[in-house]
Amino acid sequence: LLDEPLLVGADDFFRSTNLSQLCCQVFIGYIVSDLVVALYFWNRWPGWESNLIHHVLVLMAWWQLTSGKYAQGIACVSMLCELSTPFVAARWYLDKAGMKEGKMYFVNGIAMMLTFFATRVCLYSYLMIPLYQMRASILSLPLLNICIFLGCYFAGVILQNFWFTKIARGAWKVLSGTKTVVAADANKEYLPITEDIHKQVRTLKDIDMEGGGDTKMSETF
Repeated sequence: LLDEPLLVGADDFFRSTNLSQLCCQVFIGYIVSDLVVALYFWNRWPGWESNLIHHVLVLMAWWQLTSGKYAQGIACVSMLCELSTPFVAARWYLDKAGMKEGKMYFVNGIAMMLTFFATRVCLYSYLMIPLYQMRASILSLPLLNICIFLGCYFAGVILQNFWFTKIARGAWKVLSGTKTVVAADANKEYLPITEDIHKQVRTLKDIDMEGGGDTKMSETF
């Protein structure tokens, strides 16, 4: 993009370079490898449905852009959305490592939310402007290609905003202390039950000791 800024120009929909082609091909390989892992784990990952839809749509769109050698500036800008992926992956690893309550998990979560918003929400949505400017070139494509290209893009917009909504809700719960309040309420709810059990245990012990009952029962308590 730095070497060929005209890739995202209004009149350069069909412009491509060897480097942009290579970037698209590498990205397709990356998505395929990630899709294989997603298919292997299938529904053992939460949110697998939307993730699977996303990967299939990306492959459909990028295969078309690579084979047709068009909209590669749009494709290269879209790849910048992956800047948020390391933080998304780190969140999963920190969670499985039992570090969900640590400072690193919190900082990573904030970084994930900010990069996700900047790239997948703002930057990806911004691409509507150059797409609109390139509308004449887009409409010159075969009808099936138009449907795949625009359909995949707008489906991507919906998915990115759907995911960010979930991220923002989780961040709000953490920052507002909602999870702490819920945990405190849960403790208050079960505390009387726990105290009642302890009282019953103490009563049984007293009865057993006063009556000279079964020694095994006393030892149990």
